[in-house]
Amino acid sequence: MALCVILVALLVGVFPPAKLGEFPPLEPGLVSGQRLIINTPDHLEGAFDRANFDLPSIRAGKADVPHLLVREWPTGFETMKRKNRKKELFIQTLLPLILHVNKTIAAQRKALRGIIYRKEQGIAPSRREQAWINGLAKLYRTQPEKSATLLRRIAPVPPSLAIAQAATETGWGTSRFIREANALFGQWTFEAGKGIKPKGANPGTRHAIKRYDRLLGSTWDYARNLNTHRAYARLRRLRAEGVAEGSALAGALEKYSETGMAYVNLLRRVIAQNNLAPFDEAKLRN
Repeated sequence: MALCVILVALLVGVFPPAKLGEFPPLEPGLVSGQRLIINTPDHLEGAFDRANFDLPSIRAGKADVPHLLVREWPTGFETMKRKNRKKELFIQTLLPLILHVNKTIAAQRKALRGIIYRKEQGIAPSRREQAWINGLAKLYRTQPEKSATLLRRIAPVPPSLAIAQAATETGWGTSRFIREANALFGQWTFEAGKGIKPKGANPGTRHAIKRYDRLLGSTWDYARNLNTHRAYARLRRLRAEGVAEGSALAGALEKYSETGMAYVNLLRRVIAQNNLAPFDEAKLRN
């Protein structure tokens, strides 16, 4: 039985020093802290209770989200009888993950904006700064000199949208893809041995559902996909224009699924029926 480890972690290098001696990471990092071994939903529920992880208080804006990151998906969600509790545990697991990823993205954006501002004042980037920008541009699949494009791509994903998509893709944590591959968002891969073939797939099917060592990797890959793939350019344009709500941005995800607008409508129902919108204002607890 796969074990799931919860890490209480703080992101390294969120705010760069004045001289940018250190830079925000190019992907989410962790600092080892308290570890709890989690292998069932009951144990997961106990860990969240001990951390005072209260979803009603977070929805009401009266509490922040504990910085608890589940490493691997626990077995047993598929047999849970209490549907509402299963959904609560799913949300509690996903919310810190997407907030952690968004924290990395926010740090990258802040540092990049600082470099761009200084450049506009006539201060050219240092070699270290330019090297970091080059790495950032490669990560977000654009050119270093395209500052406007880079800023548009380096922006957070609304937690309500991420939770709704993960719930839809995994059946609220019950699919074999999440159990066997920590695959939260149904990301595809065409590399041999890197994924799990869907059952009943046509013999000529080349894609598989991508496998991840940990849930954080799946969450980060999802955010980077929305922030870089040409299929989601309209989402990025709307976000740059000030649209921040998950339900509104869901309207730009008709290409995420073969069902098109039916998928968009499904996401919006999941967000509305499960009151996910308030989580777009949630913050991680220090």
